[in-house]
Amino acid sequence: MRILYIVTKSEIGGAQVHVSELIKYFRSMGHPVGVISSPGGWLENETKTTGVTFFPNPHFSNSIFNPLRVLKSIKRLREIIASYRPDLISCHSSVASVLTRSVVRKRIPVIYTIHSWAFAPGAPLLRRTVSLLAEKLTARYVSKFICVSRYNQELGLNSGVAREGKTTVIYNGVAV
Repeated sequence: MRILYIVTKSEIGGAQVHVSELIKYFRSMGHPVGVISSPGGWLENETKTTGVTFFPNPHFSNSIFNPLRVLKSIKRLREIIASYRPDLISCHSSVASVLTRSVVRKRIPVIYTIHSWAFAPGAPLLRRTVSLLAEKLTARYVSKFICVSRYNQELGLNSGVAREGKTTVIYNGVAV
């Protein structure tokens, strides 16, 4: 199975470390694995060290408020997905997931691991509002929501983004 992991930033952080562990595991199981992320940074280096194909998307950003950048990100996603031809896509950040789902639209199964919802309490009001709308519009294109906590699962269910049976909780582990 060809798996494509997508995360907005390549910097070191929880989602990126999680993706790094997943790509190592699935590569060791013999699956072709690719990663799309912003170029430069910890995850790009980890990916290349592991021998996994890295596809840079220099237009990725944690914001969807720059329409030109969003359109360039979508164009690059289309190119990579068309050339790599994954059997499964695994997204690990809000913006990357929304953009990917809008491109793929159920043609390829998409799993979205929610490390944190962009519309979570505490985020600025405009960001919460736009993120919630974007999540609701693209939720139908997700095969499965994986939440890293019960709180994230409940927030997704209570907001109307996720629904019962389409979410599961898988806690992150750490290597000791």
